[in-house]
Amino acid sequence: MRVGILGSGLMGGKLGTIFARARHEVVFSYARSNDKLKKLKRDAQGNARAGTPGAYAAFRPANREE
Repeated sequence: MRVGILGSGLMGGKLGTIFARARHEVVFSYARSNDKLKKLKRDAQGNARAGTPGAYAAFRPANREE
């Protein structure tokens, strides 16, 4: 599953880390500093990366009803 975390504060950071460690692809975006995003990526120990809100938007598919 591809997960984009837009708002990488306490809750978003923890949820993203859990998803990445469960082998989901995760993009952390929109934190107060790039250093925090890089730390989240490193701590997630999985398929995580740090990016801008634009990278987040490109990462996830458009919302759609199935």
